[in-house]
Amino acid sequence: MIPEASEKEKLRRFIKDILITRGKIRKNNWIIRIISKEENNLITLQKELNRLFGVESKVNKRINGVGTIYFEMDINKKEQVKKLIELNFLSNEAKEKWLKLQK
Repeated sequence: MIPEASEKEKLRRFIKDILITRGKIRKNNWIIRIISKEENNLITLQKELNRLFGVESKVNKRINGVGTIYFEMDINKKEQVKKLIELNFLSNEAKEKWLKLQK
């Protein structure tokens, strides 16, 4: 019988899946961002990302051109982005885009 993964390991995998599927690199710089309609979801993700992996981020409120309010979590320090790359927490497309922006 295979023991189930610990809650901490499940949380790690969940965070990795979110970053791989939802993390995007901004076109004009090397900032990684995740967008959500729910601020609390991003705040929870931000806290766990910092607690489990030591990655710092910011959560900001945004309004698009038609007035819709949304929230954005940004990871904008080079060393923090490098941590995510080393942990393999970005999609291959996002990694390639980030590497091209660094040249």
